[in-house]
Amino acid sequence: MAYDPIPFVDAAGVAVWTAKVAGDANNRVEIDTNGQVSWGPGSAAVDTFMGRSAAGIVAFGEVDGVAAHSVYIYNSRSASGANQERGILEWSSNVFRVGTEQSGSGSARVLRLRGGGVDSFDINAGNVLFVTDNGNDVGGPSNRIRSIYWGTQALGPNGTVSAASFGFALEVNSGLIRTGTGILSIALTGDERFRWDKANGRTVIGSAWAMTWSSTSTSDGAPDLFLFRDAANTLAQRNGVNAQTVRWYGTFTNSTNYERVELTVNATRAFLTHRSAGTGSDRPFAFGVVNTRIFEIQTSGHTFWPTDNTYDLGGPSNRIRSVFVGAHIAVGGTVSSTGGVRVQNNLGIYYRNQANTADIRALLVNTSNQIILGGSGAGAVEVMIDGSGTGKIGMFNTTPVVQPSGTGETTGFVAGSGTGVNDDSTFTGNVGTKAYRISDMVKALKNLGAMAAS
Repeated sequence: MAYDPIPFVDAAGVAVWTAKVAGDANNRVEIDTNGQVSWGPGSAAVDTFMGRSAAGIVAFGEVDGVAAHSVYIYNSRSASGANQERGILEWSSNVFRVGTEQSGSGSARVLRLRGGGVDSFDINAGNVLFVTDNGNDVGGPSNRIRSIYWGTQALGPNGTVSAASFGFALEVNSGLIRTGTGILSIALTGDERFRWDKANGRTVIGSAWAMTWSSTSTSDGAPDLFLFRDAANTLAQRNGVNAQTVRWYGTFTNSTNYERVELTVNATRAFLTHRSAGTGSDRPFAFGVVNTRIFEIQTSGHTFWPTDNTYDLGGPSNRIRSVFVGAHIAVGGTVSSTGGVRVQNNLGIYYRNQANTADIRALLVNTSNQIILGGSGAGAVEVMIDGSGTGKIGMFNTTPVVQPSGTGETTGFVAGSGTGVNDDSTFTGNVGTKAYRISDMVKALKNLGAMAAS
């Protein structure tokens, strides 16, 4: 049996149907001419509203416009409401909340969201969990999340060089990966290029790469300093044909106040020097081995050996080829203050004999200040003055002359009044007992080279 609906006609917003419990002072339910359904406790005016807001839109609280409204969907509830589980849609302190809650013996339940008929992720006790492991994305290439903030950790998989665990949408094979226990690596376009290795205490870069510094305070400036691996155990600083400099600082305040050692290599030379500026001091440049300072270049430019008469320059089989001296050479402890070669008294000049069997003394100034030519060595020692035969010799501050060869000199002869002299007469010169003829003296002078033999 069909019934026609009972029409209720009145002005807009007027309640045309109401219901209350006997004894209530106010309606429990009201339906007005706008189709708005309202509910109340019966002891006060209605306070919960549901109605049509627009085509296909149901609104809660739109008419009231003041009191926050909530919707509870129960999973279970005891008669008294003390034990319950429910899902909620509600406003609370100006915050709209979607979730689940429980009380009494009710259990905490998961809030699960789904799309396209597929369960996507759960919210459970503050955690957001995807229903299917590694099966869903957050955002997409053209639907990106703007920023992510976290308070403790962002945990991901190890990743690979082709799929970095922390990578980039436009370059998924570039990013951060874990390549082993305590090993963190950076992959770039599918290759591992950089790693930190905790166990071995190393920072490692690929051999084809350089440590590079920008010419500006930001890393996008033009690079102008490069460190390369040239070969095993070989570090190189190079940049094409540009000269390179390495600096080691003793002190540094700023670019105009410092002390440093500087090595510069350019197209003409390698230059190692100490530099200072501002309040920095000039320092000697020392060289040493086995924790011992052997010699140093002083700030005056002189080469200085801190320990006297201890170290050699070169050796019997490791000789310096030539030594060029501009002022003088000093040998020994107490030497003369003038002269090109300054030798301590009683310290001779020696040569090695031709057979390489003995040392031969060539020159000595003895403790009596006498100059001795030769006089020490294996076998007979021969002394020759002016081996070319074309030089000049002078004695006792006389003008040097060439070897005398003239004969028949008569000038300067004064005849004596004493005993006549014959060719066999002999003379001692009042020195010693051995007597010589004049021909012996001429022969001796010729053999010594004081006179020409022919």
